[in-house]
Amino acid sequence: MSTASSPTRARRVSGRLAVVVVMSLVAAAVVGAWGALGGKPRATGITTVVAIDDTYAVLVREVSGDPERSFLSLFDAGRGEVWGALIPTYGEDDRRAGRIATTAGVISVRTATGGVPYVHAFEAARGAKLGRLLLTASERVAHPVPGLGSVFGDGWSFEFVADDDGTEVTAIELEPGRIRWRRELGPGPIAGAWLRGPRLVVYRPPAGADTGHLDVFARDSGEPAVAEARVGELDGDPCVLDDRAYARRDGAVVAVDLGGGGTRPVAAVPAAAALTCGRHGELDLLVATDDGGQATLTAIEPDSLALRWRLPLAASSPDALPLAPDSGRRVPAWPGIIPVLDGAPERPRLTLVDLARGAIQAHSEPDPRWAGARVFVRGPRVYLWAPAGTPSAPLLASWDGATGALDAAVAVPDMAPLTPAQLAPGRLWLYLHGPERSQTWVVLDAVTLAVAAAGRGDRPSDGPVVTTVDSRRDLAALLSQP
Repeated sequence: MSTASSPTRARRVSGRLAVVVVMSLVAAAVVGAWGALGGKPRATGITTVVAIDDTYAVLVREVSGDPERSFLSLFDAGRGEVWGALIPTYGEDDRRAGRIATTAGVISVRTATGGVPYVHAFEAARGAKLGRLLLTASERVAHPVPGLGSVFGDGWSFEFVADDDGTEVTAIELEPGRIRWRRELGPGPIAGAWLRGPRLVVYRPPAGADTGHLDVFARDSGEPAVAEARVGELDGDPCVLDDRAYARRDGAVVAVDLGGGGTRPVAAVPAAAALTCGRHGELDLLVATDDGGQATLTAIEPDSLALRWRLPLAASSPDALPLAPDSGRRVPAWPGIIPVLDGAPERPRLTLVDLARGAIQAHSEPDPRWAGARVFVRGPRVYLWAPAGTPSAPLLASWDGATGALDAAVAVPDMAPLTPAQLAPGRLWLYLHGPERSQTWVVLDAVTLAVAAAGRGDRPSDGPVVTTVDSRRDLAALLSQP
């Protein structure tokens, strides 16, 4: 589900959770499962955290002595584990791609049994198993599309699987827990998929003599949403916004109308070997990187495609721009000031860009401490995670996206890599890794990065389980005015 909080969802989830302690039916089902396994399973190291909102998150943990299973749990920041359920192993590719979907009433996770792919659905409040849905037309072995996770939003989840005959997509309406349609996409690779309002957009990259193109389907029916069977004739990966996509064709940048299927050249954006994009207010923002690695951030007006401003950056990459929790489902609507990582990958610089003026507000010198770092946006706030941001621990920083004010920066020892899925509106859900820390979860305030809750295993701890080190002054000193 959308990670944004809502009174409706809060009433639904909180109301159901209030009675969970007296739900003997669920307890009996779990005990029965434990008996079949020969004893109560023990959840160990955390492998995945998906924030639902400031209060709740989904955690996936390993099962002690059982590599064929994982433990799926709903956690309350104040109370710890609300419920837990055994599922088939949620593997490394699942974790990287993200194959958990949520709504106000349902949490689903995609795994495989004997190579046959299923979606397992659980009631969000109590953990009651609602069933499992087969993701192929028959019970045949099929594998996930590499790098492509569950595409979900607005109560829908779209699951892609592939075998020697091609790729198949299954559309699931999560609240009823029903498969609404299934479609064979045929042979050839799939490199991306996005849910954009009433449309599911699928990208097929160039293969052999064929150029890349977009397939646009109606979300509710799976029928083609535009007259052309193929949209775009594209040379490289597209960046898909609400009703348009930007991509490369013959070295130039084009805008693709996802409603009508037509394309228009975007003369304001330089020729690009790589392209990423986002949105700020009424402007579309595109970072085009040429063959020599030079990057340019360009703001254009979406209707006329006219240039508003252009800002040269150092060499850039797809990881340079902020990632959003819903970047696979809705447009990342960036705030007014964003951190950008540009420059050589081994020694990038951290640059604060003022999107209203199209100017650099501040930047650091190129520094190896930013290698492998990521920037994120969640509502009005922007964040930086750097695996080597301090000499002793990863760094996490939080900015006010409207003003560019650095509100907090902390070093968090043994912090696992941050992902967009861990960001809630007012909290960040972290977990630690390492031999001694793998069962530790931490909830930080989004502004101050102070520890709001933390625990080891199933329950919050009364005493401190993690010590953060204030690094705000050190980070601020690295950012100089241009």
